Amino acid sequence: MIYRETIAAGVVPTMDELSLVLGCLQLPRDASLKERLIENLGLTVETSKGSNLCSLIDGFGEYDPHAFSLLEEAASLGTIPLTSLKGNPVAVDARNLHIHTAQVYLLTVLKGLKHRLAAGAKIPNISILLPVEQSHIQTPTGEKTIKIAGR
Repeated sequence: MIYRETIAAGVVPTMDELSLVLGCLQLPRDASLKERLIENLGLTVETSKGSNLCSLIDGFGEYDPHAFSLLEEAASLGTIPLTSLKGNPVAVDARNLHIHTAQVYLLTVLKGLKHRLAAGAKIPNISILLPVEQSHIQTPTGEKTIKIAGR
C-alpha cells in the first residue's frame, strides 16, 4: 500500500527499493508455511480442472502474482531496463540487478515467452547474462582460476 502511494506521489523507486518490495512478495519455500499461506488465502489445493491455484501458478509458485505487475511498472518508470521479446536471441541482462529483481525479471520473460508459445508464435533463443566472479582454486596440477556465475 505504501509502495503504491509513493509511486502515485511521483517518486520513482530505486533498484534497492524495488528488490526489497519484490523480496516481500516471494512465497515461503518451507512446504508447511506455503500450505498455511494457501489455506489463509482461502484457496484449495485440489488438482481438479476447477482448481483456484491459478493465481499462484501465474507467479510460478515462487512469487505473488503482483510481483510481475510491480516489475513491469518499474520498467515503465525506467528503474530497470525492459527486455524485448522480439529479437533472436532474447537477451536478458541480469548482471546489474539485485537477486529478487533478477528472479522476477527472468520469470517475467519466461511468462511472456509462454504467452507467445500459446499464441502459436515461434520461441526465440534466450541469452541470460549473469554476474560472474573469478575464484582461485588449488588443484593437483597447480592453481587455477575459475569463473562462477552468481545467483
